[in-house]
Amino acid sequence: MDSILQNGEMDDAHKLVALDLLTAVNSSLYAVNPDLMVSSVLKIMRWSLKYGTSEHTCRSLGVFALVDFALGTVKTAQKPCKLAIELAKKQNLMETQHAPISAAYGFVLPWIEPMSGRAKELYLGYQIGCETGDLEFGMMNIALYGFFCFSIGKPLSNLEADFADYSKQMQDCNMELQRNFLCLTWQIVLNLLGRSDDSISMDGEAMSEDAMLATAKEANNPPLRAQLYCHKLQLCVYFGNFELGATMLSETGKID
Repeated sequence: MDSILQNGEMDDAHKLVALDLLTAVNSSLYAVNPDLMVSSVLKIMRWSLKYGTSEHTCRSLGVFALVDFALGTVKTAQKPCKLAIELAKKQNLMETQHAPISAAYGFVLPWIEPMSGRAKELYLGYQIGCETGDLEFGMMNIALYGFFCFSIGKPLSNLEADFADYSKQMQDCNMELQRNFLCLTWQIVLNLLGRSDDSISMDGEAMSEDAMLATAKEANNPPLRAQLYCHKLQLCVYFGNFELGATMLSETGKID
């Protein structure tokens, strides 16, 4: 894997077009079956190692690190994650939509570095996505940014106003996957502000718990279901319902 930094640039025009198309449908593949998206990322990585790197390599390497993290340990994921960032810097892609921002700064590195130091990269990713028209990239970064801001203790009232704004942007752009993840954190904020009939229910202004679970099932999206349970578990801890919290912890552990 280290050799990827020494690889030359891919120069086969047909393969470059194929990678453009493969990258363009990645989110659709994820919506149909997350395993298909992983397969496409592995294809990009194989071609990058065999035929040379492209503008899609560093972002795919970041996703590869995320998959490695999900299947192994933080330690094993660090290497491809840092390689992805190093390659992006080498190719001058860190300030473009091809940067591995979401995977690296949103998922892997927060487990080994303070979250407070990574929020700014996620906000930069949001700005890049809006400026370049890669709204899927931008909106996923801002959803992660919102969760980071909540986790590091930003004022709840300020966060609530921001979430309402970001949710509207996602709705206008038809970015429902990103909006679903954003709404999970938004609803926790609303509950903590006392703007919910039931403090430990994920039902309120931002979302419906039953509707979100139905969406996760229909879209074959276990991570969304897991995130909902994890957020509800947080509410159980905050409001002292430890019996329900233990149940939610057990349910989360059963998700494939």
